[in-house]
Amino acid sequence: FIGVLVIGGFFQIQILQKVPQIGVLKAIGTENKIVAVSSVIQIILVTTVGVLIGGLLAFQVAVTLSLSRVYRDREEETVVSNHAMEESKKELMRMAYFDDMTSRPNRKSFLLHLNHHIIDAQASGRNKAVFLIDLDNFRDVNDTFGYEFGDLVIRNVGEKIEGRFGIHDRLYRLYGNQFAILWDEVRDRGHALDL
Repeated sequence: FIGVLVIGGFFQIQILQKVPQIGVLKAIGTENKIVAVSSVIQIILVTTVGVLIGGLLAFQVAVTLSLSRVYRDREEETVVSNHAMEESKKELMRMAYFDDMTSRPNRKSFLLHLNHHIIDAQASGRNKAVFLIDLDNFRDVNDTFGYEFGDLVIRNVGEKIEGRFGIHDRLYRLYGNQFAILWDEVRDRGHALDL
């Protein structure tokens, strides 16, 4: 409100400088009552116009600041929302292509990479291999020791296989007690059988 009065006062001063002065009215012989009334009307009108203009400008500034805050808040919400969507997308991709229990690529990922593996072998002329590993009688482990122990065995077997074949090989958990490996460098069939 003080800002409105200050801006109104500024306009009052500006307008009063452009309005004929009281002395001019006296110089042309106007009575003191008329001079007084016209002076009061002039002051009221100029002050009212100044305060209205000041109020409108202050209102415009307040609306602009409010809208800029709203825009900034919306922009921040959009950034947060986009980040959340990206994280959700990553989580969905992880769920689609990785096994929850072992955190290894799953059957869907295996089939996708197998296709690329075969195409690359044909295009490059290099020998490659696919190993399928099935743990025999694994149901007995689950039935005897329980599923939690069976899950622990599956995770440990995955770690052992990965440790045996090195970091460049791809190990996939297909489902249950089955794993697959896509092997990139094989000299010949005998080398694949030795592995």
